[in-house]
Amino acid sequence: MAWNTHRLSGWRWMLLLLCAAVPLLAGYKVRPWTPRAIDAYPAKLLSEGVTIAAEPLLNDALAAEVFDDRAIVSRTIMPLAVIVSNSNDYPVEVEASSIEVLADGRRMLPLEPDDAVLQMLKSEKKRKIGGIGLPGGIRIKFDTAETALMHDFQRKWLGLKKVEPRTTGGGFIYVPVPAGRDLQAMLAGGRIYIPRVFRPDTGAELFFFEIDLKPAVDALKSPRKR
Repeated sequence: MAWNTHRLSGWRWMLLLLCAAVPLLAGYKVRPWTPRAIDAYPAKLLSEGVTIAAEPLLNDALAAEVFDDRAIVSRTIMPLAVIVSNSNDYPVEVEASSIEVLADGRRMLPLEPDDAVLQMLKSEKKRKIGGIGLPGGIRIKFDTAETALMHDFQRKWLGLKKVEPRTTGGGFIYVPVPAGRDLQAMLAGGRIYIPRVFRPDTGAELFFFEIDLKPAVDALKSPRKR
């Protein structure tokens, strides 16, 4: 996959140049992920025939079960699964870009997949980049591993998720989190706010969802069934 620098600016093209020169990962492999049954998720809420569950992958070990990377959370990106079970006779959609995670007085908005990967690269590298010029028309290629990571983040992104009647679907949002914080303690008092749940057939909006994350955090204290 090639990227045209005319579409990028500032720190983005510098990070792309860096990741072309310094591989983030070696031999990245896309790992399959499908939502579990909705009842298997401790943190969830039912409203108007729709159940939404949330599962934060709040440490590197949890994130590595889904993404082939051992340090995603350490690089200040927390994948958070959002699972939607629709028992109605009509489809529903959930808009990832509207979701907020509220914890420890912070309002954390999800990043788009490409921005999440670039944030990981930015957190990974503290070195300075100087004296680099990019003439117009240069195209920068991702290393194979970084291309796979970007593709995986895109493929698992919740995006604008449509869930058909009497089915379950889901995906991930990518939440920027502060470095060096105890996320388990931070999220124990936090919640996820999902304002945009609607019917694509009529455009009617359903009631917003606000889900406490403490049950998901508490579940980490006992063995989890995958």
